[in-house]
Amino acid sequence: MADAAILRETLTAIFPDLDIDAVLLDFPGVPLDNLANILYEIPPYMNTYRKVEQLAAPPPAVVEEPEPVAAPEPPPVDLTDELCNELVRRLREDLETDKMPPLNAFEHLLKDAFPTLKPEFVTHCLEYAGNRRVAAFIVAFLAFNNLSDRLNSVVPNKHELFKHLELGEAADPPPAVMDKFIKADYQNVNEVIDVLKTYDAIVDLEILVLTHQFTCGICRERYSDNVAISCDQGANSNADAAGDAAITHKYCPECIKVHTDLNAEEMPLLEGGAGLKCIEHECQRPIYISKIRSLLKKHVINRLDERIQAESLAALGIHIERCDACDYAVELEKPCETNKVFACPQCNKAKCRICKADWDDDHFGVKCHELVEMQKREKNDKYMKGVYARMNEVVSRKCHKCNLQFVKSDGCNKMVCRCGSTQCYLCRAENVDYNHFCRHVYDSVLRRCTQCTKCSLYADATAADNVIVEKIAEEAAKVTIE
Repeated sequence: MADAAILRETLTAIFPDLDIDAVLLDFPGVPLDNLANILYEIPPYMNTYRKVEQLAAPPPAVVEEPEPVAAPEPPPVDLTDELCNELVRRLREDLETDKMPPLNAFEHLLKDAFPTLKPEFVTHCLEYAGNRRVAAFIVAFLAFNNLSDRLNSVVPNKHELFKHLELGEAADPPPAVMDKFIKADYQNVNEVIDVLKTYDAIVDLEILVLTHQFTCGICRERYSDNVAISCDQGANSNADAAGDAAITHKYCPECIKVHTDLNAEEMPLLEGGAGLKCIEHECQRPIYISKIRSLLKKHVINRLDERIQAESLAALGIHIERCDACDYAVELEKPCETNKVFACPQCNKAKCRICKADWDDDHFGVKCHELVEMQKREKNDKYMKGVYARMNEVVSRKCHKCNLQFVKSDGCNKMVCRCGSTQCYLCRAENVDYNHFCRHVYDSVLRRCTQCTKCSLYADATAADNVIVEKIAEEAAKVTIE
């Protein structure tokens, strides 16, 4: 009994996490050294002899009425885009009307209203529009405001008209240019001007210039300031100069949405998880999640929230391991170098904390880099089996009726299968007779028939097959298995 007590005390000191009483029951009479070796071999994820903590029963669930969730605010409307769409719609309508006679007074008025446009462009603009007043005015207005790309759906960007589009030096238009348009009473043009008046938040009606605009830092398109998503200036406390602090990088909602959707896993986050770092290279200012949350898909928001939570906990020294299968999260005190395997308490799936691969028989006793090399070899072997199968299909033939695979050793190219079906060995055409083959005398120099394109009855298919096999081999040699 004394020996048993000493054995139990010794094993308890060596393996405090194991239920030694259960071990001694299963291994009676085993010497201490042998028993210690057995216990050392128990994998970390095996819970057979581990002590189970008795958890208190959870309190009864309290069902609470969910609080009403306010509907998310709709994203702001890009006034520039809305105005351009309306102008392009009117441009289409006007181009469907009859052409008009030229009017020098209207041409001079356009040149006065849009002074940075070369006079030649205005002249060609009227020619393109067939002297239609509305069409010419809209094209000139958009070109004057560097928005000629919005005309692509109507006027292709390679159209001859844009060969003459070159902005000259800035000049102030005559102060009464708008009054001249109104007094000239070009009725349809005045209707367009009335549309511009409804967008006075972004249009300076005195000089017909779009204001409060920005150029997206990704797509380089122009948008209204009201839809800009920008990095926050206030967070740039480490700016080297006052000029740096004044620079704000702005992006359109669509580019932010696409960029975040594609890079949710890799985008650098701010320290503490308040948001994303600005997309502009070397800019350390934030784009707060609160600014872009309404733009993102639900799964992207969830992934960003998980990353922010994990990085925030990591900053506090709390290490969280999350199950890839059921998303169950557990705080682990021991680092992955000490405790390599994470076994999910909820779904029992085990994974390697270092390489994130499944912890199974393939990984047990195998180092991570060795497992990667082994998996790479297996992928390569599987790929090469497919390559060899393709090569085999090239050099062999298969009966279209009974699927018998065969290779011709000699004889003519009219093949007759044991099931009675026929096919051409060269082109693999089905149900052929001798009329399928050429019956002319071959040209002695060209070594082929010059009178028809039918298959040769006795030609050798090996050379043609080898060319295809070599091409497959070349393609396989260029593939890199990762």
